[in-house]
Amino acid sequence: MHRRAIAMIFAATLLAGCIAPSDPPPAEAEPVAGASDTPEAPAPAPATMPAGDAPAPSGEAATTASCDWVQHALPGHRAQVETTPQALLQRFDAGSADAERLAALLERPLQPIGDITGAWQVRSLQLHMGQVYVYPYFEARIETDACGHRFAKTTGSQRRSGVLYPIEGAPDRLAFLGASTVNDDPPRAYDPARPAGTEFPGSANSAGWLARIGPDELLMVFDAEPGRFEAYHLRR
Repeated sequence: MHRRAIAMIFAATLLAGCIAPSDPPPAEAEPVAGASDTPEAPAPAPATMPAGDAPAPSGEAATTASCDWVQHALPGHRAQVETTPQALLQRFDAGSADAERLAALLERPLQPIGDITGAWQVRSLQLHMGQVYVYPYFEARIETDACGHRFAKTTGSQRRSGVLYPIEGAPDRLAFLGASTVNDDPPRAYDPARPAGTEFPGSANSAGWLARIGPDELLMVFDAEPGRFEAYHLRR
């Protein structure tokens, strides 16, 4: 019995010497973003497009086409943009103080447009069925725009905003295409698809022109039709 126990101890010792103790498992490393088991192939070099096939810049080419006011305006609105001060003077008699004010503005010689950006005071003069109505001054702003300038009357119950475009052959005037709104309604863009019978001044289209009549004075005319039109006198 004693010999058998010794033999068993001897055999266990031999087995322990043949098996190496195992190391503790390494801590799991954080994966590296984008890493993979196989190296990523290098990205192919970008293809070179021939100069003649290169697409036109989305800005300049698109702006040139979209800034032609004639393409945007309906025929009736083109006529309103092209209406001259002399033609407007024939639509009413300066028989009242308000009518004389409007006539005096329309008779002023037009000057180079120059810099018109910034804050302005604006007063509306409206002709309706031969009578002229003059309103107090409110606030307005003119900012630069991709097509030229953008005008907005920002206070008062009747408002108007839109884009001012250069007129080919008429450097002393800018075409206006926009829309009229009331009170704090959000500004609306000119839309040739808007019904022509939309109530004015609601969300109706509005067309006309802007000109400089003094160092710190501008004149705008809108929606000239038989028996009525509206003018803005801007000052600062």
